[in-house]
Amino acid sequence: MSAEVTNAFETGTVEPDLDYYYAGRDTMPYAIMGIDRQYQVPSRYWISFDPQTEQLKKMSGNIYGKDRYDPYGAQIRDTEGKIIGIWYSNVRFKSVSVDQQKMTVEVLLPNPENDDQPGIF
Repeated sequence: MSAEVTNAFETGTVEPDLDYYYAGRDTMPYAIMGIDRQYQVPSRYWISFDPQTEQLKKMSGNIYGKDRYDPYGAQIRDTEGKIIGIWYSNVRFKSVSVDQQKMTVEVLLPNPENDDQPGIF
């Protein structure tokens, strides 16, 4: 967890060298992430968007399930430990896979709306 990343999302600080994605609904996302523009996110579950400060602040303030768990910010690192992105959600379990040759990032998380079926999407 990173207080600096948490603060960046909660204040709507948009990093110009990152591409932003959200999973879930734009009005109530499960998670938001920013990934270094050198990487692709080949997933139908992550929706690319170009946030403005107020939009990012609003989305961060309305994370799905925040009444149960506080959202947090974290860094996303490649296989060598280099920071390649940022993450904001209250999802506690996720899988991050980075393919350096294909320059792709895959982030999988359980669907928080389906607690009785913890499948990853």
